[in-house]
Amino acid sequence: MNCIFPGAVALILLAMAAPAAAQYVDPRTCDPGTAACDSAIRTQRDNDAAYEEQARKNRAERERQRAAMLDKPPVPAKHNGLLGSWRLANSPQTSKGGLGREAGTGGLTDLVGILGSMNFATLACAPLSGGVSFGPSSYSRQGIDGRAQGAIAYRSVRSGAAPVIAAIPADGGVMVFEVASPDRIVGDDGCVLVRVGASAVDAPAAPGPSATSTASAAAVSRRNVREQLGIETVASVERDIKARGGSAGTLRAGSQSTATLSAMSGDYSDVGPYVTAVNYEFDGTGSAARLVAVTVVHSFGVFGDAYGKLAAERKAVLAQDFGVLQMKSATEFGGAAGRYELVLFENPDTGYLYEKYQLGR
Repeated sequence: MNCIFPGAVALILLAMAAPAAAQYVDPRTCDPGTAACDSAIRTQRDNDAAYEEQARKNRAERERQRAAMLDKPPVPAKHNGLLGSWRLANSPQTSKGGLGREAGTGGLTDLVGILGSMNFATLACAPLSGGVSFGPSSYSRQGIDGRAQGAIAYRSVRSGAAPVIAAIPADGGVMVFEVASPDRIVGDDGCVLVRVGASAVDAPAAPGPSATSTASAAAVSRRNVREQLGIETVASVERDIKARGGSAGTLRAGSQSTATLSAMSGDYSDVGPYVTAVNYEFDGTGSAARLVAVTVVHSFGVFGDAYGKLAAERKAVLAQDFGVLQMKSATEFGGAAGRYELVLFENPDTGYLYEKYQLGR
């Protein structure tokens, strides 16, 4: 799961007609020992366990797909359009290979400089922000998560005028690219790379999975996340999750007749980057219960200063709607916009960022 979120009169009328929302109990700040707080803590614990279980299943599925690819015949070097040095289409040129920096430099300071020239929507490409070089049997790349290099294998995913090739590092993971032209490749996550030394304004990428999914996402008009509050119901949220290509979990009863529903798959690129789960909270357990809070879980996959960089970028985006976020603690920030509240929780130890929208009290 990895851009931010019309009918103002209709929105106000619907909001006025919606049933009163149950008071949300924050498991991080409530008083343990009370029934409402203990229930909220159990719900949070269940959600965390569900996230971890889904993450485990995702890892297992990726490993299964990786093993299936490795069973295929290798791509001969003469037919391997990935060989060479590549950079992101909007990144600086380099004269010393495909890593975007001269040999001997790099590191976090340089990466921050690279990322400083990228808008937030392009951060999905951060692992390749410093470029990548593919050799016949080895590779190297530079990204926000550091430098990686080692042995690599190549397998064909699709042949034809615009072949799709999987690059499979020996130490894990898979990178899949469509070879749109000799000097342009497109990752399955939509990242566009151009061959070092070639113009970024190359022949347009041939239609493929990435182009199709992007067009589909653009064709769907979705209400801003916070504007769903007090309007959407369990039934309409379940339809939205399905329309995104995801599957909703089981509706779980919470404290004070509330209920939660989690989605851990589907296209949430319009909600934000690196979205690994979305947790919906309702004021009841029936299909007509209203949505009262939404928590978007971002998994940055980086830590320390790199995590801080991404968290700061995200807060800057949110500040456009909520104003400068106010610090409530070392890891909690808040803001308000009209009848909506935002609470942001940072967890640099795990690489997660929790973005919670709720109706103002």
